[in-house]
Amino acid sequence: SDPKDNFDQLKADVSKILEEKSQLQELEDLERKINKLKQTGQDNAVTLAELYKTATDLCVVLSKNHSKLSYLERAVQLSKHDDQMLATAYSSLATYYRKVGQYPAALQYLDKALVIHVRLNDDDSRVDTHLAMGTVHSQLGRHDC
Repeated sequence: SDPKDNFDQLKADVSKILEEKSQLQELEDLERKINKLKQTGQDNAVTLAELYKTATDLCVVLSKNHSKLSYLERAVQLSKHDDQMLATAYSSLATYYRKVGQYPAALQYLDKALVIHVRLNDDDSRVDTHLAMGTVHSQLGRHDC
């Protein structure tokens, strides 16, 4: 193999690691800000919602980069105050479980997301969730659902 190719790959790997480290640091900083605002009583709904949304988004990105369940679980915890974000976190968990072949768990999280989409009258997300459920049922060999 060409040393230049190896060097370029190493450079790309280092760059990716540094980016992920930066994202982890940003997530930790956001969680500290959220806790500080809560402790000092300076939390207002808009500021917290923005911080929670950013932290949740980072958890989802980190879970994609690392395929780690813990980030998705953090996303669920961070989004409990916002139904739309919670539904997105549930859908992301469902995708994780589908990818690792845990189809019953995937369906459970899709069901949770669907309940929220119905309650919010979010037809587009409801349709997407039904499609994802169909994919999981197909992977289970249930083509008659």
